[in-house]
Amino acid sequence: MADQEVGRWTCSKCGHLIVAAGSRSGGFPGIGAFSGPCPWECGVWINRGFRKIRTGQVKVFRAAEWDQRELFGMGAA
Repeated sequence: MADQEVGRWTCSKCGHLIVAAGSRSGGFPGIGAFSGPCPWECGVWINRGFRKIRTGQVKVFRAAEWDQRELFGMGAA
């Protein structure tokens, strides 16, 4: 299954737009998390939870980068 957008928000430090993408698992009823640095390299550490997606299956992108992948049908391989 191709990755899909699962969240979009503004970084609390640099103010740039961030997109989280991953594959949701219908059979997984829990909440998984992403923990890692801001893709804009501003130094902030991101800790976010996502429903029906396992921890470790979420990637974050700069919004423009994700939008380009979507535009050209590349997904988040």
